[in-house]
Amino acid sequence: MGPMLMRFAAVCVAMGLSAGSIASSCPLTPQIPVLSAHVVLTASRSEISVGTSIPWWLSEVGNRQTRASATAAVELAAPDKGSARPLFGPGGWLIGDGRDALLLDPGCTYLCNGEDGGIFGGNGGSGAYGGVGGNAWMFGNGGSGGGGVDAVYGADGALLSGASAGGSGGNGGLVSGSGGWGGNGGSDLNYGTTVEGAVGGNGGVGGSSGLFGGNSGRGGNGGNVYAAIGNALAGNGGDAGSRISDLNLAGDSGGGGNGGAATAVNGAATGGNGGYGGHGKWHAAGIGGDGGDATVTGTGNAHGGNGGGGGAVFMGTGNDGGDGGNATAANGSATGGSGGAGGLVVTQGDAGAAGDGGSATGTAKVTGGNGGDGAIGGGMLSGTGGSGGNGGSAYGGSSATGGNGGEGGYGGFVGFGSGGAGGDGGNATSDAGSGMSAGGKGGNGGRSGYVAGVGGNGGSGGSAAGKDASPGTGGSGGAGGIGGQRGADGADGGH
Repeated sequence: MGPMLMRFAAVCVAMGLSAGSIASSCPLTPQIPVLSAHVVLTASRSEISVGTSIPWWLSEVGNRQTRASATAAVELAAPDKGSARPLFGPGGWLIGDGRDALLLDPGCTYLCNGEDGGIFGGNGGSGAYGGVGGNAWMFGNGGSGGGGVDAVYGADGALLSGASAGGSGGNGGLVSGSGGWGGNGGSDLNYGTTVEGAVGGNGGVGGSSGLFGGNSGRGGNGGNVYAAIGNALAGNGGDAGSRISDLNLAGDSGGGGNGGAATAVNGAATGGNGGYGGHGKWHAAGIGGDGGDATVTGTGNAHGGNGGGGGAVFMGTGNDGGDGGNATAANGSATGGSGGAGGLVVTQGDAGAAGDGGSATGTAKVTGGNGGDGAIGGGMLSGTGGSGGNGGSAYGGSSATGGNGGEGGYGGFVGFGSGGAGGDGGNATSDAGSGMSAGGKGGNGGRSGYVAGVGGNGGSGGSAAGKDASPGTGGSGGAGGIGGQRGADGADGGH
């Protein structure tokens, strides 16, 4: 059962409604399939069967981590403590902020959950060591998820426990409130040689916002990693909380967390991917998280993390995609991460620009990351399309290829919006005596709205330098609308 429904059912019970009257006295949306809720009052452990009709967005759990207090039982008093929660003030179950996890249990060392706020008002408490943030009930903000636990190694270098993910942010109040931020993933710094490799924890997802007000929470950052031997895999950034409600006119999505950075001495290094910026609705959305950098100091290949997609909206302003992570290999191949796509706008408003591709430096095959594609602006009506991201540059020995520029987004369907510009191709430089190089292609400009908009300009091609060098071609300009003009073509790259 979704957390919003559980809070709603418990509020009805707290207001003194009988089990048989809850559905009629606290109706939500008619003509919707009935879901059954199971409510347990802690004081008497009496069970009540509740039938009510709920819209899909109340039953969606989506990005929630399972939490001990969010089971089939709705606890109206602290269940496992020696004394009951007070009515009011800190820890108040009626009105009051939930307590932080380590205040509730100072001895907790793993998956410590924050306490929920009071039923009629109060913020959720913060989680710790990968535990989830506490939820707000009617009004208030969700608590932050706890940061993941770092990997632990013994004196002999043996792995005792791996890095854990960050906890999810708590949900904002049912009526109004912002979701808590997701916790950062734990790091894995393996400086020994007893065991190979290192794996970082993923960032937690943000909490959801209230039905009528508040923003969703930002995703946590992925954990960083270091491996003296073996492969290093960084954690991914967490996504923003679930989408903004149709009834929330000013709420924004929270933004994606950044991917973790990866370093390996002898082995492959892979940066974490950035998280998604989130679904807004009527106002604005959050930015996508950046991909993490990857570095190999000895021998091995490096791959930067990809940028997360920018947040999208139904109407309003989309946000930018995250940049791809850079890749560096002292003796090996390297590939930059791709930029994240810009956030689109379904009806009316300007779209987000795409993220740039990451650069790459190595001694073998080296490839810059591609720029992300710009998003559609005002898909049904009018709005400016998002610009494509630039391709990442490549600096290598035997072969270097610049990343391609991303495509510009188009500017609406029937309106006056301008198309987004195409991204520039990345430059490529290889060994002057023996290397091959190819500049990245420029992205095409997006077309404008059909009425009178201006098409986006094409991106320029990347330059190329080396024994066998091929510059990138420029992108084509986007078509203009009726009475508008076409965008300019991008220039070809040079030597």
